[in-house]
Formats: sequence, structure tokens, C-alpha cells
Amino acid sequence: MSFINSFFEKKFEHAQSIFFDIRFLFFSFTLISSLGFLIIYSFLYGYYFSGNEIFQISNFNIISNLLPFSIQTLTITSIFFICIYYIISSSIPLIIKNKEKKGAVFISSALIVFLLNLSITTFFANEIKFTSILSFSLIWIFMVFTIGSIIGFLYAINIAEKHPVLMISATMFQFLLLAFIGKVLSIMKILEERVYLEFTTVLFIPCLFITLLIFRHYHSKKWFNFISCLPFSIIISMLLSLWLEGNNILSLSKKEIFIVIVSILHFAILKMVKYVQKKIEEKVESGAGEKVEEEKEEKQEEIKDNPAGNKSILYIAISKCYSALANKANNVVKLGMGVILLGVFVSLPRLSLLCGQSIRMINQDYERQIEFIYVNQSGKESNLIGNYYIENNSTLYISNKDWDLEVIKPVNYHIKPIDKKGKQN
Repeated sequence: MSFINSFFEKKFEHAQSIFFDIRFLFFSFTLISSLGFLIIYSFLYGYYFSGNEIFQISNFNIISNLLPFSIQTLTITSIFFICIYYIISSSIPLIIKNKEKKGAVFISSALIVFLLNLSITTFFANEIKFTSILSFSLIWIFMVFTIGSIIGFLYAINIAEKHPVLMISATMFQFLLLAFIGKVLSIMKILEERVYLEFTTVLFIPCLFITLLIFRHYHSKKWFNFISCLPFSIIISMLLSLWLEGNNILSLSKKEIFIVIVSILHFAILKMVKYVQKKIEEKVESGAGEKVEEEKEEKQEEIKDNPAGNKSILYIAISKCYSALANKANNVVKLGMGVILLGVFVSLPRLSLLCGQSIRMINQDYERQIEFIYVNQSGKESNLIGNYYIENNSTLYISNKDWDLEVIKPVNYHIKPIDKKGKQN
């Protein structure tokens, strides 16, 4: 009987591990494919159809008016981005580990970067100029930013697991600080509110990473606890002041009511937050103690499967995210993951769009325009000057002379190239 029981237990454990592996693979595929598609699609949209004004198109507008880029274009562009990611992510550890051969590794990496950058420029640009080669290096800056965001993402997960209240406090503090800076810049007429909001959307993840670093470093200091609890005090005080003003309970101005409430509540909220934080961290530590044996077993299995212990930063980020979201006991961590993932899915495609648009704006003097002569549905002949087009099911998606999207469904059409002097060939 003991043999039969042990046999079925092993089979059950094996089936359970396969089930969890399938769930993890499905989660990883969904996350990578959806985010990867958004990044590649946004880059192509920014390069060909985003106009000449920065941040004039929303993420929703881009997705709702989905353009039928060919599978070949999406695949080749994806290959370029994947190559850039692996070159950066593998070069940094090589340079750090091989201290004696730093120069050789650096020169080899620089040569590979130059050749790949030249290949990307040849693929996208009409003319190979020094300016165009230099402009496509913006893709490398974008990928460095992306890898930095992944590192920040891992750090945020670590903070959310060990210090969830600190994570929430840092996020709220960043929102309030960015709103305050935006208001000051708008009043001083240094930067338009719309442009500032776009930049804060793009820079949300790195700003959160910096905020978390500061909060994590100083969270044990008494004077910093006074500052870190301000977001809770400000939000609660704003709600109370609006309620008191609406009911005419106090005969004071809105600002005076707000200052009075903040002064009274802040010390009480400080004590409350510290108490809640202590209780949650004790619970997290006790839960972590119960999982020590499980983690040891997992590590031993990982060493057997992968003796070198080499795991990519992307794999670590996805596994951390999956384990945090799969943890049913800690909803605070799930909340933090939701905020971070939302920021990633908004900011990275937005930055990719800006990257494509910036590269094209640098190179648009070298682009060759084309003329579309077409017969519309009413039988009238018209013409349109454009830069790029996609044809799908007899519908033309045209990037006009201002690089804005125009969609036409002609009965018949003819395309003529135009040289730089404006003459048709």
C-alpha cells in the first residue's frame, strides 16, 4: 500500500508541476507577445503615421485605428529589436565579469552594435547618411531604457513583497509630486500641461524606481517617516476639506481648512501607518519563514536543471511577476503589480512611438515622396501626395505629405514616385 501511495503521490506532483509550468508558459507568452506587439506596432506607427507634432496621438487612437502592417514588416522589425535586447543584456554582464578582457569585450560589442545599427538604417532609411545612422541609435537608447525599466520592475516587486505599505506610499508620493511639479511649470509657463502629462506618462517607471530607491534607503529614519506619510495625510485632508466646505461647517477658505486638517491629522495618520506597516511586515516575514524550505527545494531543482544558474533578466522579471500575481494571500502585492504593469503597458509603447517619430523627423529630408492618382467611388479622379502606404483589401492606408494617416478605398489607382525636385518619374 505504501508503494501504491508513494507512486500516486509522485504522479500527482508531476502532473501538478506540469500544470503550473503550462500556466506560467501561457502567462509569459501572453505578456511578452502583447507588450512586444504594442512596442513594435507603436514604433512603426510613429515612424510612418504619427505626424510632425510630438504626442499628438493617444495610445487608444493608435490601437482603435489598427493598421494592417504586413507580417514580414512586423517580423523583421521584431528581430531587430530582439537582437538589440540580447546584445545589451549580454554585453553588460560580460564586461562586468571579464575584468581582464574588458577592452576586447567592449570593442567587440561596439562593432556588433555598429553593424546592427547600419543594418537597421539600411532597412528603414532611403539614403544612408551619417545623420541617418546616428538617428537610428535612438533605438538603442530606447532598449537601454526598456532594460532599465525591467530592472526597476524587479526592484519594485521586491519592495512590494517585503514592504507593501512603503510601495503604496512611494507611488502616491510620486503622483502628488509630479502633479505639483506640473502645476508649477504650467503657472510659470515653462511647459504646457499637455506636453508635461505626456512626458510623465513616458517617464513614470524610471521615476518610480528612483522614488522607491529613496524611500527604501531612508524609510528607517524618523524624519523621513514624517515625509513618507504626507501622501496619505494630503489625500484624506483634501476629501475632508471638500466635505466640510460643501456643508459650510467651517467659515474658512478652502486653503485654510486644508492646512488646519493636515496639521491635525498628520501625526495621527503617521502613527496609524507605522502600526499598519509593522503588522503587515510581521505577517510577510512569518509567511516568508514558512516558505524557506520550499524555496530551498526549488533552488536545488533549478541547480539540477541549470547548473550554470544563467537566467535572463526578462525571465526573472516574468517569473517574479507571475509568482506575485499568483499569490492569493497578499492582495497588497497584487495591487502594486497592477499599478506597475499598467505603467509599463502605457509608457513603453508611448516611448516606442516617440522613438520612431523622432528618427523619422530627423531623416524626413531624405525621404522620397510618392503621388497617388486614384478614381474614387463616385468615379472622380483625384490625386494625393504621400510618403508611405499600406494596401489591404483594396483599401489604401496612406501617410500623406505631413505624415498623417489618410484612408481611401479607390476603384482604381496608380502610384508614381516623385524626385526631390518635385518632378514625377
